Amino acid sequence: MREKKKNTRTLFGVIAASVLVVTAVSLLVLFSGDMHRGGGIVLPSQEQNRTPAEEDLSGAGFVTLTTENAPEVVRTLKRPPCYHQSLRATVPAGENPSQTQIELWVRENVWKIVRRDPVGTRCILTDGRLAYVWYTDDARSMSSIRLPEGVSRDELAGIVTYETIASAEPAHIEEAAYAPTSADSELYCLSVKTENGGESAAYQIDLATGLLFSAELQRDGVSSYSLRQTALELLAEDDSALLEEMRLPVGKAEFSAEGETRQG
Repeated sequence: MREKKKNTRTLFGVIAASVLVVTAVSLLVLFSGDMHRGGGIVLPSQEQNRTPAEEDLSGAGFVTLTTENAPEVVRTLKRPPCYHQSLRATVPAGENPSQTQIELWVRENVWKIVRRDPVGTRCILTDGRLAYVWYTDDARSMSSIRLPEGVSRDELAGIVTYETIASAEPAHIEEAAYAPTSADSELYCLSVKTENGGESAAYQIDLATGLLFSAELQRDGVSSYSLRQTALELLAEDDSALLEEMRLPVGKAEFSAEGETRQG
């Protein structure tokens, strides 16, 4: 009984820590309760000032992007059903910034989240309603918890959620453009920056996959949080590596279409 209570406390601590990371980050940008990251490129307002890249994208079927229609464009983006994404989250802390490596294994509505930081490696397997949490070096610590209403998988992973731009007020969107992820990259992203009272958030969303490529939050021009994709694999639903990652270290978990879980 004491061990069960200990495991439960550990589980609540991990969930609370993950949610607090994103909650603290979310408070930095208050345009609708979320934040985003972008390349910081202002979209020209006049047709004659459009760049060659914008001409190419328009010819490929992309609509002309403005700060007014950015929320509508974001609503058209869809994440792929199955993928493996690696990201690096950085929180500046003087000369010793804190870094966390995050891996997302996604199979439809079920996510395997792996977070590696100086404390250790923690795993979460969740369907958005029920979560199993354990440390990789102690499978016996695994516990399960029914998630509070409104807690998203992104929050559990400790990453920002770009979809909130879809409900943002245009007045809080400072910049919106199609832009490459770097000067020599052929990968184009939807780049959006929001600003509210000295707090800004910039996002780059991969147009090909609908996934967040990078994000940076700033307060008074100083970075407070950054996130960047380091690797991505689009997977088939029956991919053997993906199916293996969906397994618990002890026992089995089956997630129904409604998100309910049965422990075997």
